[in-house]
Amino acid sequence: AAAAAAAAAEREEEAKRDHGNGHAPQRNSPRPPPAPHPTTTSFTHPPSRNPKILVTGHSLGGALSTLAALDLKTRHDPQYEVELINIASPRVGNRSFRQLIQKHLPDALRVVHDQDVIPTQPSYVALFEHIGHEAFVDSKGHVFVDRTPIERVFFNGGRSSLAAHSFPAYNKGVIRHLLKYSSEGFCRCLDDLCTRIFDEGFEEKEDVEGRVDAFPKRGEHPDQAKQRNDRLHRRKSRHNSSKSTPRTPSRQAAAAAPDAKEPASVI
Repeated sequence: AAAAAAAAAEREEEAKRDHGNGHAPQRNSPRPPPAPHPTTTSFTHPPSRNPKILVTGHSLGGALSTLAALDLKTRHDPQYEVELINIASPRVGNRSFRQLIQKHLPDALRVVHDQDVIPTQPSYVALFEHIGHEAFVDSKGHVFVDRTPIERVFFNGGRSSLAAHSFPAYNKGVIRHLLKYSSEGFCRCLDDLCTRIFDEGFEEKEDVEGRVDAFPKRGEHPDQAKQRNDRLHRRKSRHNSSKSTPRTPSRQAAAAAPDAKEPASVI
C-alpha cells in the first residue's frame, strides 16, 4: 500500500512539472493532429516551357528561313520560342532589317564556309547587310565566331568558288570540327542520323552547281528499274522451272527428225 501511494504521488509531481498549472492531463483525450509542413502548402509547380521552333535552311533556304523566323517570332512570340540558324545564306535586307532581326532574334546564327561565294552576294554592301552572329568554318574544321577585322584578313582561304557552297563542303567542315572536340562515336551516330534514305532506283548525287539531290540510278526512272527487276525475276523463275520439269518434243522438232516417231501426246 505504501509503494502504491508513493507511485501515485510521483505521477502527480511529474504532471505538475509538465503542465505547470497543477491540473492533471486527461489520459483518454486524443492528441492534436500535427501541423502541416509549411513547404507542402506553399509549393507550386514550375511553369511549363514553351515549345521551341528551330528554323534553318541552306543557300536560298537560308534566306527564306530568315524571313520565316522573323514572321514566326512576331506572330507567335509568347506561345513559341523561335531560333534561327541559317547556312550559306546571302544578304537579305538593309540596315533597318538587320536591326529588326537583332531586336527580335538576338541569338540568330549564320554559318559560312570558307571561300563560299553566295554569302558575299548581293555585293552592294551599302544596301544589304548580314544578320546575326557569323560562324566561319573552313575545310580543316576551324571555327571562328564573329571574326574581328584582323581575323577577316588572315583567316580567309582566298578566291571564292561554288564548290565551297555545296552542302558536302559544309558537312565536311562541321564533321572535322566535331572530331576535334568530341568523340568519334558521337560523330558516327550523328552521321547515321543525318543519312538520307532514298527510294528504290534513286541515289544521292551532286549537280554541276554543287547542289546535292536525289537522281535516278543509271539514268533510268524508278518505274523502269522496277520493271527491269520484275523481268529478271520472271526470267529466273522460268529458268528454274525448266530445270525441274522434263521437256517434251514439240511438233516442229518431231517433223524435223527423219526417223522419229510421232509421240503419243504432243504439247
